[in-house]
Amino acid sequence: MCGRGWVGVFLGMLLLPMASLAQADEAVLPSPRIVLLGGALTTDFGGAAAAGDGNTLGLRMDLPLGARAILEPSLERFSLDADSGAQVRWQVDFGIRAEVAAGPVRPFIGGALGALLWPGDNRPSIEDFVVATYGGFAGLRYDVTDRIGLRGEARRRWLDGLKSSTTSFGIGLSWRF
Repeated sequence: MCGRGWVGVFLGMLLLPMASLAQADEAVLPSPRIVLLGGALTTDFGGAAAAGDGNTLGLRMDLPLGARAILEPSLERFSLDADSGAQVRWQVDFGIRAEVAAGPVRPFIGGALGALLWPGDNRPSIEDFVVATYGGFAGLRYDVTDRIGLRGEARRRWLDGLKSSTTSFGIGLSWRF
């Protein structure tokens, strides 16, 4: 499947939970948010595979499942300055997170399952265009207004068991619908 096909699948998966949220009562279930993040990334793909540092740009949706539980589909673009040259990778995740409401400050922690889309020739195996990932994340959201928030987070993802990983640190803005 080409890159545009994966983006279409991702957007389609977003519509299903959003359709059920559209029926929700605001007093029972908070409104969804969209989050745009940017940050730094470090990778270690183990052994002979490329490793390096770079930057990441992410788009996330916060789809509340309750007062403190949130479904978080996300799409990230990794731009790497790796040992073997400049590379681009895409990460698609579906995470669940819990957050603590302490006024406008909301610390959170969660876990995610996803896929690393590894285009180009610099992957460990030519058959491994899509590699399953799993990981955890933690961060903090600060609600500046009813609709706008600031967010900081750290994420760690593993692939190939625990042999390979990516670690990212990001800051961004959130907007509530």
